[in-house]
Amino acid sequence: MLSIISDLRSLWINVQEFADISGLTSFRTTSSARYLVRLESREDILKLPNILSLAHDLNIPVFFLWWWSNTLFATDCFEWIIILNEYKGKESLWLSQWRLASGEIVSSWSIEMTRSGIPTLMPWIGLPGTVGGAVVGNAGCFGLETSDILKSAEILDIYTWQVRQYSVEELEYVYRYSLLKSHPELFIISAIFDLTPPDHEIIDARIHRKTKQPGGRSCGSFFKNPSPQYAGALLESIWAKLCSCGGVAISQSHANFFINDGTATWQQIISLALHVHSLVYAQYSISLHHEVVIVGTHGITNLSHYETSKISLPAVSSIA
Repeated sequence: MLSIISDLRSLWINVQEFADISGLTSFRTTSSARYLVRLESREDILKLPNILSLAHDLNIPVFFLWWWSNTLFATDCFEWIIILNEYKGKESLWLSQWRLASGEIVSSWSIEMTRSGIPTLMPWIGLPGTVGGAVVGNAGCFGLETSDILKSAEILDIYTWQVRQYSVEELEYVYRYSLLKSHPELFIISAIFDLTPPDHEIIDARIHRKTKQPGGRSCGSFFKNPSPQYAGALLESIWAKLCSCGGVAISQSHANFFINDGTATWQQIISLALHVHSLVYAQYSISLHHEVVIVGTHGITNLSHYETSKISLPAVSSIA
């Protein structure tokens, strides 16, 4: 496989073989990538069509790691080329508008803006992930969604090599979804945001997270809220806080947070999620949908896949 590495490096990009990717997600379960490509500049991103063409010729799958922070790697080693976006850069435009590179870290930017006297991003302090991931998944919390402040995104079509600006209307935003989730060939280069403070009260996420959300190795809310219900309240009602599986347990301060004590495996997290999901369904006939992105051997998958798969999962225990 030396030729693959040399071919990738001939494109003048940063590539690693058998890279440890455990630290790329907030769960920090053990996993590795056969090939890890790090995009560190706009020029690197514009080489993506070349990378995909090479991967196609060598019959190697490619996966774009957009959502890394709230992702569960559900395999020990990916035999793929994994693309990690680390393109950084910020530019103040005019008035309250900013252009950010897609690899910028959302929470770091939020802290920087808050300290400089711009309060709009206070709800996002502590929100994990990159700007690109936020734009793809319409990330948000505490009353601030990405679609509320996004003006446009500069996007590369990897198939046609075309680069153009997409307006927020063209991205077809709804709760935790955009057009980009259905079109993986569209890769975000940068995005423009309008940080004009809203008329309503802005929630300071630092206060809320400190008092109401647990720390530790967690991807935040595991399940989406099934409107008008709250996933945490449903899980609390079926005594989910008494459940654990190996090194992962439901947080005692928030029933929708799964906490890894440092020893949990992806199989244990999947098993615990399936268990509490089934309890909620049995009690309320509500099927919770996971907000955490599960990436298995064949790409992004659903929790339901593991209900019928032949993968052996460990048993869940409950405190009587």
